This record gives sequence, structure tokens and C-alpha cells, in this order.
Amino acid sequence: MTNRNLYQKVKKGIRKVLLSGLTGLALSGCNDGLNNHPNRQISVYPGELEYSNGTELKSEGFATCSVLILDYRNSAVMGHAIRVNDDDNLIDEGKVVDAATKKLEDEGINPIESEAIVDAGSKSSYDKILADLNKRRIKIRSASYALDSAPRVVDISYNPVNNRLIVRKIGNSQ
Repeated sequence: MTNRNLYQKVKKGIRKVLLSGLTGLALSGCNDGLNNHPNRQISVYPGELEYSNGTELKSEGFATCSVLILDYRNSAVMGHAIRVNDDDNLIDEGKVVDAATKKLEDEGINPIESEAIVDAGSKSSYDKILADLNKRRIKIRSASYALDSAPRVVDISYNPVNNRLIVRKIGNSQ
């Protein structure tokens, strides 16, 4: 089973459990851009990184994972960094900055000219990612992390053309 297939199977199970508790409630923000245009979005799966030259990037199901976005004009790289990793093919919090900066370089963009957006799944992930960004002298536009006492599950989308970041809480991870 591929990483994407496994992710899709797990995601369906998690969403079913999370959303079963929301029956009868009106969900605000359903038309806020996240998951609204599946043909005009690039999906970023856990442990992966994607580049966009003007297309909205989205990733779903962040609980203990972290997102790193490196934005440069109308382009951006989004990494869905998993917390721990035994697979060299997946991106974790220790590799996400290197992988994202390499991707920008591959696209002919100097990473120092980009700005970083970080939403970390924990304080330790936040510290690691920000330290790596600072080592590379990449400007941090915004950075936040989930408190260990307030676990959450969020979906994130980012449009590099209008710099629109949407972080939508969909449930708790406990």
C-alpha cells in the first residue's frame, strides 16, 4: 500500500470519528477556499512536499505534524512534516527546511528571498524548524505551535498569489 493510499484510508476513518460528533451542527467556513476547488489545488500528503507556481496548496489532518510554507512572490513550497520518521523518502521536522529550500533552488529561487510560515504540531517541532530557518537566514513571516495541553486536528491551505492562509480546526486529536 502506498503512502497516499494509507493516508486516504486513515483520513477517512479519522474524519468519520471526528465528524460523527458534529452531527446536527452548522460548520462555519465551509466556503472559505479550503477543499473548495479540488481541480485547482495541489494536495500535500503527510511526509511530502509540493511546489506551486500560483496554485493553491492544501494539506489535511495535521495533529502532531507541522507545516512549513516558503513563500516567494506567486510561488510557494508547502511541506507536511511528520514528527518522527524511519523512512528516508518521507519528510520529517528535521528535514523539512532542507527539503523546502532545495525545492526552491531547483526552481531557480534563492530561498533567502522567501518568507516562512510555520504551524507546528508541538513546541519542540516549532523550535527545531525555526532554528533551521534561522541558520539559513530565511525571514519568518509567521510562526505558531499547538499547545500540548490543547491537541487539535487542522486542515491548512495556502494561496501564494493572494497570500491567503487558512488554518481550519476540524477536531481534537484526543
